[in-house]
Order: sequence, then C-alpha cells, then structure tokens
Amino acid sequence: MKKILILILLLIIPLSLFAMANSEETKTVIEFETTDIFGNSVTSSDIFKTSKITMINFWATYCRPCIGELPFLAQIPKNYSSEDLQIIGIITDVTNQATYDSAITLIKEKGASTYTHLLPSQSMIPILNNISVVPTTLFVNEKGEVIKSVVGSNTLKKWMEIIDNL
Repeated sequence: MKKILILILLLIIPLSLFAMANSEETKTVIEFETTDIFGNSVTSSDIFKTSKITMINFWATYCRPCIGELPFLAQIPKNYSSEDLQIIGIITDVTNQATYDSAITLIKEKGASTYTHLLPSQSMIPILNNISVVPTTLFVNEKGEVIKSVVGSNTLKKWMEIIDNL
C-alpha cells in the first residue's frame, strides 16, 4: 500500500507542476522589434495579431536539419488560411553580409520565400538566449503567448500533424 501511495505521489507532483507551468500566469510572451530580410520594420505585435497561430521557426545557415526542412515549411502556408496560421523564420546567425547572402540564397533555392524571414535584433536577445538548439519552433497565439515549442526538424507530414493538434 505504501508503494502505491508513493507511486501515485510521484505521478501527481510532476503533473501538478506541469499544469502550473502552463497556467495563464506563467505563459511566455514573445515581444520584439526587428527587420525582415528586405529591410522592412517589423514588430511582434503587428505579426501576431494577423493570425490565430504564428509558427516561428528559428534556423541557421550552417544547420543541415534547418536547411533540410525549409522546403517542408514552404509548403505549409498552402494548406491553411493566413487568418489561421502563418510562418515566420528567424535566421539566428545573420550577423554579417556573408551569412545574409547565404540565407537569401538558401531561401530562394529551397523555395522558402512563401513565408516571412526575420533578422535577429537586440530586442530578440532574451528570446534567442532561450533557444539552445536550431531548429527550434515556437507556436504563438494572437497575444504573443507561446502555446507550444518543438525542438528539431520535421517532415511536412509531421508538421501538419502538430499544427492540426493545436
């Protein structure tokens, strides 16, 4: 009986902590000001209010899995209305002209110009400090609250399953 009680407590405590971590009071809110790859000013609040869900994919030009999933990400907007879902790519390693040029080439070659790509900025430092691996993808609601986080790359089919479950 004592073992069963301990087992139940071991299950309840982590579930309680998980529920508390996902409560309204503790949701992470994404806020930033930056530019897109064309030099246009962009704010997170302007971006998030246009769709129910924004898929933010953090990627880098040196990352093979990131580059490998660019064609899959490029196909996603064809399957959802822009009011329901939009994709934003944040190219985490663009710090000079060479990486910028590389990013533009990759976006064109992989067909990833079907969605917006942003450049890192000072206001993104708190967000980028929490991204330890690329690719990492955050799903954000209209208020800028993170509703799901996915580390690693996926196929188009897997991304569609994840999106459909949101």
